Amino acid sequence: MAVNGTGCGRIRVVIVDDAQPLRALLRSTLNRDGRFDVVGEAADGREGVQVVLSSVPDVVLLDLAMPVMDGLEAIPRIVAGSPGTRIVVLSGFEARQVEEEVIELGAAAYLPKGVRPGELTETLTRLCVTGPMCAAHGRRHGVPPPADAASARPPPTTDAPDTCLHLVDVMEDYAICTVDVGGRVVSWNRGAQRVKGYPDDEIMGSHIARFYLPCDAADGMPESLLARAATAGSAATEGWRIRHDGSRFWADVVLMALRDDAGALTGYLEVTRDMTERRNSVDTLEQMNRELEQRTDQLVRSNGDLEQLASVLSHDLNEPLRVVGGFAKLLAEDCDERLDDTGRVYVRNIVQGVVRMRALIEDLVAYARVGADTAAGEPVDCAEVMRAVGEALSLSIDTAGAELTVGELPVVSGRWGDLFQLFQNLVANALKFVAAGVRPRVAVDAHAEGEGWHVTVTDNGIGIEPDKRERAFRMFQRLHPVDAYAGTGIGLAICQKVVQRGGGRIWIESAPGGGSVVHLTLPAWMEDGR
Repeated sequence: MAVNGTGCGRIRVVIVDDAQPLRALLRSTLNRDGRFDVVGEAADGREGVQVVLSSVPDVVLLDLAMPVMDGLEAIPRIVAGSPGTRIVVLSGFEARQVEEEVIELGAAAYLPKGVRPGELTETLTRLCVTGPMCAAHGRRHGVPPPADAASARPPPTTDAPDTCLHLVDVMEDYAICTVDVGGRVVSWNRGAQRVKGYPDDEIMGSHIARFYLPCDAADGMPESLLARAATAGSAATEGWRIRHDGSRFWADVVLMALRDDAGALTGYLEVTRDMTERRNSVDTLEQMNRELEQRTDQLVRSNGDLEQLASVLSHDLNEPLRVVGGFAKLLAEDCDERLDDTGRVYVRNIVQGVVRMRALIEDLVAYARVGADTAAGEPVDCAEVMRAVGEALSLSIDTAGAELTVGELPVVSGRWGDLFQLFQNLVANALKFVAAGVRPRVAVDAHAEGEGWHVTVTDNGIGIEPDKRERAFRMFQRLHPVDAYAGTGIGLAICQKVVQRGGGRIWIESAPGGGSVVHLTLPAWMEDGR
């Protein structure tokens, strides 16, 4: 408490309430009185505790219902961190429901939000003058102040008869009006004229129902709000309101009861804020969410269609291939002596065609099944995946005498089967696309990049011309004759689909005869499951 030579001096106050208009009302009330300094404000309990601990005020005015941390949670933290601070709970809840609880937690007093300004300031002064905070000024806890303490009160800083009238002058960002006990407008500020659009001479004396939608007015919403404020001290609501020109705006409204020193209801203070822009943003976000849900449903159906396609390809198309291949084999085995050289070539071409068609079907099935599983990603150890790939390609590696080097690989977010297909295709390509007589060398490595991993697969192969790098990822796009390098032209398309499904990128750096480096980015696995 700052000493000014007149008893205890000015009382340092922190206001904690999530309603900015109410904080402004309290700040204006205390500033007008002359005995108080508002040294801090906060919009939730957690922030309020921090402000109190950093400023160590004499009094904190604390709301109960707030986001992040409510008043009941904040009280014991303030008591522990700033034991000399008086806590005054100022809430719209019924006192009998919470007063005993807040006092037991350590609050010094409980006041309803509809308390008269004079009663509020006198309560705060009484708590500080009689409490331990004034011990440094020669008084002990519980000892009343000297008789002339009241004379220390500075005169009010304004002649305005009502706190509401003062706020009308200082809060132009809000539509503020005073309303009589019958709900008729008595006065309002420039903010109200700007938001609602009515000239003063037209709106004075009109009932606040004029601002409501006809259906809401007919349902008695204005009267209900007035009754709630009269009972609880204040009432808050959001909804559509009507301007003078008939247009609508989304209003955030706080209605506070005003009482005289005898406690009689004298009217109300209505504080309205135009929140149309926020409401439109919420509507836009909700619409985007609906569209996203629709697209997700479409994707799920599409994935289901792909899974069905994979089943058809795997079963229905392979069945006739098995028949053709079987009869071709019987023809070659049982009728070889009766076939001339031309017939043997025909049979060999049939068998090769069946093998190629079967490989094509398998690749199409693999492509269709990538993304068919809509479940969330799981942690996949790429080192384990590469060990499995090495085993699967061991025959090709041994036959070619290839050297496969695997660096330290990360745990990423994905699906094991998809990542196995990805690395198997990339390594198989590196083993396949080498010049005759060259021993294949393949290196797989990774390094952290941003919130994910950058993986590289490097080879000493024949390379790719710059203008064909993008084309290599297209479906059925073969860059070499089938008799030179076997394949279906789907392998890199599968790789691209796997990487893009995880939100990553894949690209190739290469030059003819200089080998290739396939770059790809994969999402890191987070401990929280992302």
